[in-house]
Amino acid sequence: MDARDGTVLSARSMVGRALRWMSYPREPEDFLAPFWPVAEPRELRAKVIDVRPEATGCATLVLSVGRRWRGHRAGQWVALSVELDGARRTRCFSISSPASDGAGTIELTIKARPDGAVTPTLISRAMIDKVVTLSPAQGDFVLPSPIPRRLLFVSGGSGITPIMSMLRTLDRDRALGGSTQVTVVHFARALDEVLFLDDLRALPGVSLHIETERALGRAPSLSEESLAALLPEFESYECFTCGPEPLVAAVERAFAARGQSARVHVERFTRASTVATEDTAGSVTFARSGVTARADRPLLLVAEQSGLNPPSGCGIGICGTCLCKKLSGTTRDLRTGALSSEGDTDIALCSTVAVGDVSIDL
Repeated sequence: MDARDGTVLSARSMVGRALRWMSYPREPEDFLAPFWPVAEPRELRAKVIDVRPEATGCATLVLSVGRRWRGHRAGQWVALSVELDGARRTRCFSISSPASDGAGTIELTIKARPDGAVTPTLISRAMIDKVVTLSPAQGDFVLPSPIPRRLLFVSGGSGITPIMSMLRTLDRDRALGGSTQVTVVHFARALDEVLFLDDLRALPGVSLHIETERALGRAPSLSEESLAALLPEFESYECFTCGPEPLVAAVERAFAARGQSARVHVERFTRASTVATEDTAGSVTFARSGVTARADRPLLLVAEQSGLNPPSGCGIGICGTCLCKKLSGTTRDLRTGALSSEGDTDIALCSTVAVGDVSIDL
C-alpha cells in the first residue's frame, strides 16, 4: 500500500467517525437505506413482505432475511424491534416456520394484546414493506438430534407457535408418518381460535387432539389421569409443552408422578409476577431521571408506572433488552431467587425486584 492509499483510508475513517458522531445513537446506514438500498446496516434487518391473518387477533409476519441471518432451529425465538411513534419497541416472538440454515424467509406468528402498545400494529397490513430489526435466533426449546421415536406436544393458545415450527420441520424432513410416533394435544377457548388448524389437520401420521372450552362447557384441564386416557403410556414419550403456566405445570406434574420429569421440555413466556413479595419493602431511585418510587414489584413495572419508558422485550429476563445498571442496593432475581448486593452490575429490570432501597442508572 503506497502513501496515497493510506491517505484515502485515513480520510474514509475520519468521515466514518464524523458520520457516526452526527447520527448517534443511530447508525449512518439508518438514514442512507431509504435512498441507497445497498447500504447495509450493522444490525440484522428484515423486511416484512406479507402479513397473513390466522385465527382471531393473530397474524403471521413473513420476513425476508438477508445473508446476516444465521438460521434457526425449530422451536427457537427472536427479539423483534420496530420503531413506533418515534420510539424503538422490542418484543420476543417464536418462529413458526421450519428450521432454516440462512438467508431466505422466516415467519413469526403473533397474537395481539388488545391493550398492547406494539402487537396490534405488528399484525396489521400496514407493516408490509416495513423494515424491522431481529436478534439472532435464541432458546433451547428445540427438537433433539436424533429425533426420538415417540414425541408428545402439549400446548395451549399461542403456545402452539414454536411447536408448529417443530411439526413443520418434521414434515419437511419426512419424519412424520413413518417410524416416529407423534401426538399433539392442544387446548383453546374455541375452535375458531386454534392457530394453524388446517395445517395441523393436514399433517401426515399425527394423532391430533384438540379440546376447547366452548365444546366442554368449562375451561379445559389436564391431569395425569386425563393425559393417560388420551395416551396410556405418555411417560414413554419425549414431551414438549408451551402455553399458560397452569397447563405447563400440569404436564410437569403428570410426568413427575410417573418418574419421568426429565422427558419434559418447557418453553415459558410468562411475564414476571406483578405481585409484591415478602422482602420487597423499600424504594427504588432512578438516578438519571430523579424519580423515586416504592419498590414492591419487578423494577420494569415500577419504572413504567413511574412514567419512565425503558426499552423492554420478553418480560421474563431472557432477551436482554431491559438490562440496566444497578448502582447500589440489594436485588432478587425472580428467575433464580438469587440475591445480589454488588453495585455497578447489570440487571434485567423485568425479572428483578428490589430488596430494600435500590438505586438504578435510569
